[in-house]
Parts: sequence; C-alpha cells; structure tokens
Amino acid sequence: MKLSLKKIIVPPLTLTVLMLSAAYLLWILLYFSGASFSVDRSGSSLPAFAGNLFPEKSLWPYLISFLLTGLNSILILLLNNRYNIIRTRTLMPVFIFNFLIGVWFQTHMFVKAHMALTLILGAFYLFFGMYRNPNASGEAFTGSLLLGLSCFLIKPLVVLLPVFWIGFMMFQSLSLRTWLASLFGFLNPMIFYFAAAFYFNPEALTAENLLSGLIPSFIITQLALHEVIYIAAMTVVILISAGGLFPNLRNDSIQTRSRLSFLSFFSVCMFLLSVFSPTDYKAIMPIVAFGYSLIFSHPLSLRHGNFFSILFIIFLVLNVAYIAASIIL
Repeated sequence: MKLSLKKIIVPPLTLTVLMLSAAYLLWILLYFSGASFSVDRSGSSLPAFAGNLFPEKSLWPYLISFLLTGLNSILILLLNNRYNIIRTRTLMPVFIFNFLIGVWFQTHMFVKAHMALTLILGAFYLFFGMYRNPNASGEAFTGSLLLGLSCFLIKPLVVLLPVFWIGFMMFQSLSLRTWLASLFGFLNPMIFYFAAAFYFNPEALTAENLLSGLIPSFIITQLALHEVIYIAAMTVVILISAGGLFPNLRNDSIQTRSRLSFLSFFSVCMFLLSVFSPTDYKAIMPIVAFGYSLIFSHPLSLRHGNFFSILFIIFLVLNVAYIAASIIL
C-alpha cells in the first residue's frame, strides 16, 4: 500500500481550511486547559518593561500571539515562494509551523517571541536577496537593523549577527561595504537605547542588568522526562529529514542550495541557543519552529514515497502524545 502526501502538499481550499483549523484549535484547547498560563514568560529583554507587558492570565497576549502567528505564517509562505526554497507549490511549511506553534503551548503567551520572529523573517527576506551582490549595503543595513530590534525583545539573539555574517559568506555577498552596513545597522537601535537609558535610567546600564540572560546553562536537566523524550524524538525526525534534504539539493539551483544550507546552519544555531539559554529558551522556540518547518517540509514535498509519509505520521503522533502528556502530567 502506497501512502501519499500529495493532497496535503497542495491541498484544495476545503482541506487547507481543515488543516489550519486543526492547528488553531490546539490554541483553544490549551487555553481552556490552563497549560499556557502555567508558563513563566518573563525571559530577558534589554528594556526591562519589554519582558512582560501584560498582567498574568490576561487574554490579550494570547490573542496578539495568535495574530502574530498568522502574520508569520504568511511571511514564511512569501519567503518560500519568493526564493523558491521548496521548488514546488506547497503549504506544508505553513501547516507544520502552525502545528508546532499550536503544540508548543509555552509560546502562546510570549508576545515578544512572535514579534522577534516577525523581525527575523523580515531580515531573512532582505538577506536572501543579497546573493552574489557585495554592494547590497541597503539590504545589509536594514536587515541588521531588524536583527538589532529583535535583541531588544530577546537578549541572546545578539548571536544572530555573526551567524548572518557567515550567511553573507555563503551567499558570496560579504564585502567591507556590506559588513560595515550590517554592523552599523545592528548597532543603530542599540545606540539610541543606551543614550536614552543613560539619560533617563542609568541604573539599567549596570553590568549585571546587561549580562542577565546571556550566561549559558544547559536546560535539559531542568525539563520533565516527557519533554526530554519529546526533544530527542523531534531531533531524530529532523535529522532524518535533513538526510533526505541534502542528497536532493543537486536538483536545486545554486542560489537555492546556498539558502537551504544557510537555513540549516541557522536552525542548528537556534536550537543550540535555545538549549543553552535557560531564561529564554521558550522565547526562542518560534524561531526554531520556523527553521524546522522549512527543513522538514522540503523532503516531504519533493520525496514521494512511503518512507517520508510514514515519517510525517510519526511526527503528528509524537506531537499529539506530547500535548496529552503535558496536560495529564
């Protein structure tokens, strides 16, 4: 018996609505279960007030996060279509992203996490357009400005700047011009913040405040057993997917290969950052979901056969089991 994901890869309108509704119903289920309210959502932000703008058990952060997830889904779809990351029409990345965010209830109250992802997706859109263009200083400046703004919301994202500089090298667009534009674009919001903080609240510029949230620590020891098992199983799934992605790259254009290679490198960096950021790993989870959705969708959309269809079913079962364990335990 042959299993096929064709109807899910390019679903008709009714199936599209059904798939997205199933993902969004997870938000409603987890909202009424109370699981999302049990999550600490303070994290570390550069302006202290950005850490938690809403009172506990407020509906507003839930609604705003939900709307931002919809916006980010559209941006992922536009990014994939604009740069042909997956060389076929597919809604698989959008479904997987929404499904993961629905399952990861820890992110449902984290407005700043979804805002940071919106900024990073904007940076991706600009940086992907810099392929073999060492004179693209405008894109380098604006994209790095967006990265700098994301650091206001999640401090450990400061590591993104050197990560994207490596991306510039992979895109063959790194030059003194683009490097300086990127550096000053990233520093621009920082300069305004430090100037305002020095004038209005100099106590915020102490070393303790600036370094809080930046000290690495291994979070696995802090997680419940079912969470550790879930992370390990999802890691195996994405590694198998990567094994199906890279042999298939020879059929892609050189630009697409560079972008997929960087996206894989970026996803590994974000996963490691979340694992070693005990204060902010929940806030980094939507960024991990973005990379996961595109890498996992590539072989699912292009490698037709029972193996990846079964892997997709295993992925769904793993996530449903994780939700059940989180609610019960």
